[in-house]
Amino acid sequence: MRYRSMSATASPFVAWSKPMVTATVRWSARTPTIWEPWHIEALERAARKRHGDLPSHRLPVHLKLDTGMNRLGAAKEALPHLCEMLSACKHLTLEGVSTHFASAEVLDAEDAVRQMKRFEEGLAVLRNYGLRPPLIHMGNSAAMSARPETWKTMVRPGIALYGYSLAFTRGGEPAAVADLALRPVLSWKTRVLTVKEVAAGQAVGYMGTFVTQARSRIAVLPVGYADESRAGNCGRRVRAGCRTRLDGPDHRGREPHSRCCGGR
Repeated sequence: MRYRSMSATASPFVAWSKPMVTATVRWSARTPTIWEPWHIEALERAARKRHGDLPSHRLPVHLKLDTGMNRLGAAKEALPHLCEMLSACKHLTLEGVSTHFASAEVLDAEDAVRQMKRFEEGLAVLRNYGLRPPLIHMGNSAAMSARPETWKTMVRPGIALYGYSLAFTRGGEPAAVADLALRPVLSWKTRVLTVKEVAAGQAVGYMGTFVTQARSRIAVLPVGYADESRAGNCGRRVRAGCRTRLDGPDHRGREPHSRCCGGR
């Protein structure tokens, strides 16, 4: 999501493999994110092979900085060498620079403040090497709501794109932030595999974590962890317009149970 134009080149991605490098240079479908020397070498080599010495064909890339999450991104110590490599490239252009928050939803998190400081220090290093990318981005979904100082020239919503927001906290307690007026855009559907009558006082499913309090109709749904179903006894399902609860956890890939609503 960019403030200037949604019709601009596609957003950055961080998947890396040799076929991905070739496809990126050939089709220019995605903007690659780099953080290791071999990323630069591979893309520069592929771009040179694809476009020769044409000065008008430079592949845009985004550099990711590791400011404390310790997952993806260039460390502070590696940044000068990467800047030297990027400055020497004839077929790549540094379009953007980014980092990623570890806990932007924790409003009093000291690590978030440290990450912002380290990101600014990284930008200063880039400027010292004459690198001034137009797109600066560090704000994720949580930062979009709670940290406007991180918006820079671009933001990267993740879970917010699906209409959901993380729970914000301050001092370990729930905290209110600006409302983004999100609307969930996903639904999860399946069919009932079978329905059976179960007497009162009977355990249902693995580990027997649900026990019927009265004679019940139990529906078995043919889904489980393999289908991204994680709910246990607190889950909810809608059947024929009737909301039902999920009564038994599934640990083996299939067959969670849903209590039906007595024919209503």
